[in-house]
Amino acid sequence: AEMRAAGLHGAVVPYSCVQEALVIEGMDIIGVRDISDLVTLLRSHDHFKTFPRESPVLQKNESSYSVDFNELHGQAFGIRAALIAAAGRHNILLSGTAGSGKTMIARRIPTILPPLSKRENIEITKVYSVAGLLPEGASLMNQRPFRAPHHTITTAALIGGSAQGGVIPGELALAANGVLFLDELPLFSKSSIEALRQPMEDKKVVINRLQG
Repeated sequence: AEMRAAGLHGAVVPYSCVQEALVIEGMDIIGVRDISDLVTLLRSHDHFKTFPRESPVLQKNESSYSVDFNELHGQAFGIRAALIAAAGRHNILLSGTAGSGKTMIARRIPTILPPLSKRENIEITKVYSVAGLLPEGASLMNQRPFRAPHHTITTAALIGGSAQGGVIPGELALAANGVLFLDELPLFSKSSIEALRQPMEDKKVVINRLQG
């Protein structure tokens, strides 16, 4: 999307990323399988053809969740709280004894959020692509994510970090435009809980890369 905004009209991408790239309208996409393909392309533009814009990968599949609020019974107050939180995009704290249905309610919150917009589709897809979690053959992520990290997770894995000069998205980024469920919240480390303050206030995650 940034390339298109810069006035560029084409891109060469790894063959495995072609379907993602085709989502950006107005860009000619060429896929290469290895460096040899790229060298051949640079020597002869006629050797590779761009993928057609009418490619079936651009057809967005309807989002289908495997869970539904209709499956829950006897949790009227918890369900209502979840509906209010989803409608207003609020944070929600579910408190109750083990087995009372907190996790079942939380897992169903993404199913009642509005359908993803094109911008949200692309935003989620980019994060999952960088993290190497994009399903094989997928062009767009068409469901709001639900992430439920274990309470033993490190702060870096929760917020995100960097390694070998690259950025590694954390659970917070992977849950963007969806739901981050912190089960057994008091058991999370103090540093992890404190690290959530800035992203919750600023509505964004900032990762500083240090190279020495």
